[in-house]
Amino acid sequence: MRETCSNCDKPKKRCICQFLSTIDNIQTVIILQHKKETRHPFSTLPIVANTLARCHVFVGEDFTQTESLQKLLGRLRVWIIFPSAESQDFAEKMESIAEHDKPNALLYVDGTWKKAKKIWYINSFLHDLPQFKLSLQQSSQYQIRRSRYEDSLSLVEAVYESMSILEPSVSFQPLVYAFDNMVKQQLSLESDHKNQK
Repeated sequence: MRETCSNCDKPKKRCICQFLSTIDNIQTVIILQHKKETRHPFSTLPIVANTLARCHVFVGEDFTQTESLQKLLGRLRVWIIFPSAESQDFAEKMESIAEHDKPNALLYVDGTWKKAKKIWYINSFLHDLPQFKLSLQQSSQYQIRRSRYEDSLSLVEAVYESMSILEPSVSFQPLVYAFDNMVKQQLSLESDHKNQK
């Protein structure tokens, strides 16, 4: 059994702790991670969870009976970042509404598109939340993990893009720094492995 870091939960040789620093975000981030995503070595959730001061993570598939999550949704003004059929452009909406109508929490679904859709369909209470999508300024930099969908983003990229819009006075650059270095580290390990063959 390979050793894992107790903080970032990644294999010791892929530990990303040296790249992490804390962001004192004001608004809350809520993440629903599919249970199978926890086993993926290139998951970006550890970056988000270990960087943001206000971040709640729930792991599973059916969250309808998760009391702590339901309490959060009950007391916060939550918008979900998910490309549903009814989702609106997040940046455009943020520009057009009053400050007191803006959300104080953003919710994300973490997993492959197939697994994310499953969470979406199983947890119908999510459909009651205001739904938003992100307009990509550039393609994903997730070089170590590809998606068949050109407009997809990793979790950390989606959080960076949306939280930077929601809280323009806070720098979310540490998310990008950690992500870029995680990708570079993995590419370096893969290159070393090829050279040893």
